[in-house]
Amino acid sequence: MAWEWSHTAEAYAAAEANLAKKSIKFLAECYAEWACKAIADHDKQIEDALLMLDSSIEYESTDPYFDGRYEGAVTQAKKIAKEQGKDSLAQQVWEYAEEGRTCENGGFDAWMCPTGCHTVSFG
Repeated sequence: MAWEWSHTAEAYAAAEANLAKKSIKFLAECYAEWACKAIADHDKQIEDALLMLDSSIEYESTDPYFDGRYEGAVTQAKKIAKEQGKDSLAQQVWEYAEEGRTCENGGFDAWMCPTGCHTVSFG
């Protein structure tokens, strides 16, 4: 179970600062997971639209976490870090996390990826 963020401005600032201290590997994995979530959500929307038009269509989307797109997103994230700096990558991950606004049950750690396997403390 997860909770929605409901913290002070100081807690958000602390979480963002804690994210900025993470490694490029951590940030790249977070970025890739957000990218895969967007791909999967988009694929599901396409599949639903096609089925509404013609239910006889056999459409099967592939899982972006396992079909090579995750690795591609990690590579892209590392390229962002190299070209624009680690802070730029951290800022992009923070923006995705802010949109998701999810934290661990109890509210201690903010999710930096859609599944909660990458977290940072609010303190």
